[in-house]
Amino acid sequence: MRHVLLRLIDPFETLGLPATMDLDAATLEARYLELSRTAHPDRNAEVESDAQVAMLARAAAINDAFRTLRDPWTRAQALCERLAPGVVAATAKLSPEFLAGAMELAEAVALAERDAAEALAERIRRALAAILADIRAALTHVDARSAARLLNEARYWQKAGADLRQKLRA
Repeated sequence: MRHVLLRLIDPFETLGLPATMDLDAATLEARYLELSRTAHPDRNAEVESDAQVAMLARAAAINDAFRTLRDPWTRAQALCERLAPGVVAATAKLSPEFLAGAMELAEAVALAERDAAEALAERIRRALAAILADIRAALTHVDARSAARLLNEARYWQKAGADLRQKLRA
């Protein structure tokens, strides 16, 4: 069996932006629009078919990079993987203490009455903001492992928030 090593596309490199959590949204969008105009297939219809395929791949990479970097959570994941490839998967196993708390949170969401739901939603929002701040600090200190563990923990809080919103819609 032949093994092929694939290099993951770095969204920061694709857009030519610094690898940081602190990307300015306007700068990010301006860079995306500039690059997507140059790589758009409609603007390059006259190029040869091989070059057109490459241009389509470039346009897709630009779109993927923008989608990744405009969201702080996927941006943090990209930074973790840039620092230590595979670190997010390697830190997916969370502590029993955290998982017990996550189960309690899921139960609180499941049992939440409408009048208590806003307080619970605010608790979830505050927890996610604190986790994102901790991720930012870990990445500032080039601690991909801690940032990745926090990303994995955040998924439980994000799920709880999504479940609560779904419950309130019902």
